[in-house]
Amino acid sequence: MGAKMSEWVAYFGEEDSLNLGNEFIRTSFGTIIIQTNFGDNEDSFVTANDNWIVLLQGIVLNSRDLQNEWNAESLKSAFLTSLDEIGISKSINSLTGPFTGVIVEKNTRKIYAFANQTGDTAVFYNISGTFLLSNDFNLVWEIRYKKLKEHITFNNLAAKYMLTYGYMLDSSTFVNEICRILPGEFIVYCSQDNKIEKYKYFTFPFYKRIINENDLIEEIDAKFRTAVNRCLEKDHQFGVKNHLIDVSGGFDSRMVNWVARSLTDDPITNICYSKKNERDEKYAFLVSKRLGNRFYFRAMDDADFLADIDEIVTKNYGLGFYPAITAGNQVLKSLNFNSEFGLEITGQVGDAILGSFDLEHGLAYYRNSQTIKYNFECENIDSDELEHEIMNFRGFMGCLSTHLIRKNYTYTVSPFLDMDFFNLCLSIPASYRKNHNLYYKWVKAKYPEAYKIPSTRAQTLFDRATHYSYRAIEQILYLMGIRKTNETSKGMNPLTTWYKEKISIRENINTYWGGNKDIQDSVINEMMNKMWNSPSFTDKAMALTVLSVLNNYFSN
Repeated sequence: MGAKMSEWVAYFGEEDSLNLGNEFIRTSFGTIIIQTNFGDNEDSFVTANDNWIVLLQGIVLNSRDLQNEWNAESLKSAFLTSLDEIGISKSINSLTGPFTGVIVEKNTRKIYAFANQTGDTAVFYNISGTFLLSNDFNLVWEIRYKKLKEHITFNNLAAKYMLTYGYMLDSSTFVNEICRILPGEFIVYCSQDNKIEKYKYFTFPFYKRIINENDLIEEIDAKFRTAVNRCLEKDHQFGVKNHLIDVSGGFDSRMVNWVARSLTDDPITNICYSKKNERDEKYAFLVSKRLGNRFYFRAMDDADFLADIDEIVTKNYGLGFYPAITAGNQVLKSLNFNSEFGLEITGQVGDAILGSFDLEHGLAYYRNSQTIKYNFECENIDSDELEHEIMNFRGFMGCLSTHLIRKNYTYTVSPFLDMDFFNLCLSIPASYRKNHNLYYKWVKAKYPEAYKIPSTRAQTLFDRATHYSYRAIEQILYLMGIRKTNETSKGMNPLTTWYKEKISIRENINTYWGGNKDIQDSVINEMMNKMWNSPSFTDKAMALTVLSVLNNYFSN
């Protein structure tokens, strides 16, 4: 299948002056130069007919369904037919999976670019100078800054997002002149007036009235089984029979594994990484053993991933604070995606999709740090839109920012992000999904043996009371000044504890921070120092992420 997500670059001019292109598509309004490396992936292609020029890249999990719908022999043919019949927005929104693309409408001379609905893929574009597009920020940066010698400036707003939330809240990157296309949106570039406009092709579903809970559980189960099967079948499409599925102590990855095992006798390899002898490891092992899967565990107690600052930041472009993936980068790097494994199948964001976010608080509740009290205009959200915006920012832009790292090794998918399943869940009022009530009812009704295995997610009222009482005590001790950090001392990723205990790691990180800092803005400089001087390593890591961006993208 190939070891990593393929990269592409597209720009528009009369000739390939940058020596990039291996695809030249000449039109009446100029030459479109495309550099691709798609390999044998039939879901990725460059094609054209009388009306359209299309570049589609990634994995389309429902490709076979689309081929059947449009009576086509390939996804390439199905997508062109779809564009002719139902137009651009509906055609893009009909896809599910980690995809990106460019569409040129020949008769209007307009160029459309897009990533997927859920933000686990990204497209970046140059907003001034030469119009460039790519699914890799580093390629746009390199072409603009290194080849074209066009000026770049540091984005202070992106730094403020990083030092508060730990992820972005809009289309910002750390380079003012390079933007990201937001989840569920496309941009339209008109070559005649050099104008860029933004439109949504995906909108969150409105709540629907629930008539019968038992019927709803049946519908949830049917769509989730379809979503899992699409992932397994995509592995088969690439000739892969050994499925790689993440497992942890929570319910999301457990349900992916449980349903996958009910659908196939193929070998399944589970990967798990956490602090040794924590509940995550123990419960994950119980699930894997019960299902007869291979279990690969990576203990994170050495905490050496904390030193991978520049490696992570140059892979996620500073769009998520660097230790968010913990040891995931090291684990994926150690696996063989050339021949043994295909997709990385996860349970990402499942608890917020079939469960729900805490809607009693605003967006600011979902900052990774509350140390800096800085207000953003985008935090003022209408109550009717609160769940959607939290999902967009915390879920898509935050949690899924690790997919920008994972794409260097393989395509990462989550059945919970399958758009048919996602739209069903988000059409159910949050009050039904609150506290995972509907989630647990589904598991108990359809997979009672899965429910019996202990979970890190508190299930009973007693479990919840114990969990929240412990956290409340930690919070009180923090407010009294007895505890120096608000981070829990327990769990699978005790970052602050590791930073304190691992002397060599701490010294390396401190040395990195003590290096040259070319910070022009006094406000950003003050914010970074405040975060670095915090006792919380999460705060330090957010400051280190900004510093790494400066070192890797703005250092002369």
